Amino acid sequence: MIKEDNKESINNYAWVILAVVYLTTFASHLMFNKVPPLILNLIDEFGVTLGQAGWLMSMLGLTGLIMALPAGIILQRRGLRLTGIVALGLIASGAGLGALSGSFLLLLVSRLLEGLGSTLLVVLAPAAIAMWFPREKVGTSMGIWTTAGPVTAIVIVTLAPLWAQVIGWRGVWWITAAVSVAMMVVYWLFVRSPPRLEAAGLADENGNMPEAAASWKKALRNRDIWLVGLAFLIFNLLVTPFLTYYVTFLASVHGYTQASAGLIFSLTALATIPSALLTGWLSDFLGTRKWVAFTAFLILGPLFVMVFQASGAMIIVFLLLLNLFAISIPVSLLAAVPDMMSDVRLVGIGMAVILIGQNLGLIIGPPLFGGLVENTGWGVAAIAFAPLCLLGAVVILLTRKMP
Repeated sequence: MIKEDNKESINNYAWVILAVVYLTTFASHLMFNKVPPLILNLIDEFGVTLGQAGWLMSMLGLTGLIMALPAGIILQRRGLRLTGIVALGLIASGAGLGALSGSFLLLLVSRLLEGLGSTLLVVLAPAAIAMWFPREKVGTSMGIWTTAGPVTAIVIVTLAPLWAQVIGWRGVWWITAAVSVAMMVVYWLFVRSPPRLEAAGLADENGNMPEAAASWKKALRNRDIWLVGLAFLIFNLLVTPFLTYYVTFLASVHGYTQASAGLIFSLTALATIPSALLTGWLSDFLGTRKWVAFTAFLILGPLFVMVFQASGAMIIVFLLLLNLFAISIPVSLLAAVPDMMSDVRLVGIGMAVILIGQNLGLIIGPPLFGGLVENTGWGVAAIAFAPLCLLGAVVILLTRKMP
């Protein structure tokens, strides 16, 4: 077992790893977030309903659900370097296929490929951070890494509608493919195994970690990691529909253009950046992840209702508040994983378990919320979903090993 001393210093190269992981996550989120701002374009192109279009997001969740544990095992056996290169290659291939799609079915298949790559990266990125940073600094580094999501959302939600006006939605797909290829080269050049694992004979230079020394089966017997996975499921049940449909909500209900709605959405998402950084630092400073996540869940429910009830300037107010508190949940839960695992080499498996819950929420959330909107309206759908936050808070309280 590897245990970090509380006074362990940060290897300077850990910041290089964090930077590379951040950039590769940026490429992955470009792929993920390119659909919501262009969802009306895709509906017009392929003649599908809002609920059917939601499957373009849910397909990633289905892939992640099926491949979560295999992804963790692949990371353990093949290491950080090869796993990341394959992941980015899959994302680039999927984006290219999507750009060439002549039918909605083929577009779904392309999202399947992108989902395979994304699954590998979602498991790999936090595991790499946990391997390179001492446990008492994981919250801060996870907070930094988590900002890749909102930063990417700001970029793609703002620019995708503008790009689509010039080069079409297929051109946006080609841009994301090119970014993934570029990041694959960067990843190949800079990522390597943590020296402390190599020195102990627990990993080779590519980061391979012998299964005999760190059994994935051991990690699966950890009760708390499954509870955290359940918390992530609940979180994604709310947040993924919000990310998928809110630009469409502003356009269809309040009369905004796609471009202006995307701009409002992306500018208010800026609030997640300082919030993620503060959450990571605060969870390290206070030495607790549990109470940060618990508090954020309680606040998120009412905000989810209000963001679909607001009008005028209050739309911006509630969007800012929702973004401020929502990001605190994944930051604190991801930072808790290394604390709950008995061995740092098992963190990848722990992340894979969390990914199961995360992707169940991604699969169920957009089609269910989209279907409710079509039958009951936006406000009623939001009210029906909001009580899930109370359940999320209860699940957090049931964990025993989460600090």
